[in-house]
Amino acid sequence: MSSNEYKSKKPVILISTSKPIFHLGESLLYKVQLNFDREINVRGIYAFLVYTETKKVKQYRQMTDDEVEDKLRSGIPVGDRTVAEDRIKVHEHIVSKHRIAGEGKYFNQRFLGNFFIKDEYPHTTYSYDVFDRIITWYIRIKLDIPFAPDMHAEKEVVILPK
Repeated sequence: MSSNEYKSKKPVILISTSKPIFHLGESLLYKVQLNFDREINVRGIYAFLVYTETKKVKQYRQMTDDEVEDKLRSGIPVGDRTVAEDRIKVHEHIVSKHRIAGEGKYFNQRFLGNFFIKDEYPHTTYSYDVFDRIITWYIRIKLDIPFAPDMHAEKEVVILPK
């Protein structure tokens, strides 16, 4: 027998949704399927509705003496020593959290859940909007495993305005 026959499969957490696109004011229905090769002892299984905000911001700084010398050597006039630079900042916002299962041993189970998408939430954007930000939504699943690293899975979801 080869040594690969004794290795266990990697545990898999599958997330699916009831439809590909959701709108503000709707319920987002999801299903979580656990596919493990053995029972895993879990303190709890949690679902999060999360969005990330990737934002373009301008930061200002003073040029160093070396930068001023380089500009002068290149023939570029140096007036104000202030430099504006675009930076990208990513913030994560957890808008809802559910405990979908309590403590126990899990092997191949399926769980159903839903999140209500409030009207005041920002909708998905794929390019920088008027606020210089990109919004991406996710369903994130976390298995809280005692005395071991937690297991995580996530699925991107699209949320559009009404």
